[in-house]
Amino acid sequence: MIFGIGTDIVNVTRLEKSDEFLSRFIKRSLSKPEQQAMQDRGLATLQSKALYLAKRFAAKEAVVKAIGTGFKDGIYLSDIEVFNDDNGRPTVVLSGNAEKYLIKVCGDSFKVHLSLSDDYPFASALVVIEQ
Repeated sequence: MIFGIGTDIVNVTRLEKSDEFLSRFIKRSLSKPEQQAMQDRGLATLQSKALYLAKRFAAKEAVVKAIGTGFKDGIYLSDIEVFNDDNGRPTVVLSGNAEKYLIKVCGDSFKVHLSLSDDYPFASALVVIEQ
C-alpha cells in the first residue's frame, strides 16, 4: 500500500552562483558519505556539480513531502541520504527522526522508491513510500 508520494523540482541555475556558494550548499545539504560519493564521481564543472546536487536536494524535499511532515519536528536534511547503487539506480537511506517517524507510522517494513530526472536547467525527483 502507498503511504505517501512526493515530488520536487529545482532550478539548477540557482546553485550556480559561484564555486563558494555551491561549496557551502554542499556542506549544508549533503552528509559526509554523500559528499564523498559526489567527489568520487569526479565532477569537474560548476554546472555538473550543481546538477548533481540539485537532484539530491530535490530528492530530500520529495522524501519529506511523501512522509507528510516537511522539514520540521526534528527531521533534517542529514536524516535523508541519496546514493546510487552499483547499477546507478538512486536509493534513499533514512536515519534519525525521518526513519523513526516512518517506523512509527508504517512499521519497519516501509520502502522508499526514488526516481531522479534532469533536463537542464531543471532537476526533479519523485518519491513513493510503500507501507
